[in-house]
Amino acid sequence: MKTRLAIAAVGMAAALGAPIVPAHGDLTDCGQGVKVGPGTSCEFGIVVWNAYKAGGPTNLAVTSPVTGQTYTMNCMAAHGIVCTGGNGAYVFIG
Repeated sequence: MKTRLAIAAVGMAAALGAPIVPAHGDLTDCGQGVKVGPGTSCEFGIVVWNAYKAGGPTNLAVTSPVTGQTYTMNCMAAHGIVCTGGNGAYVFIG
């Protein structure tokens, strides 16, 4: 039953356009108040944070120092700042 509820919740969040939030224990603390989800580098998380605090819009074009590719990150206030996008990237600032 719990599995079905979790799957339904993920499906509902995706359908509503809400970010899929990794479990708290799955986040890596990068310092400076930045945490990233699995598959997201701390280097990228810090670049996203710097772009956001420099007055960037809620839709940021950010170049990864790891891959050299530019990704679009969508940020919104949610008990801190949550930025998602790229190739499944998740950055929490708070």
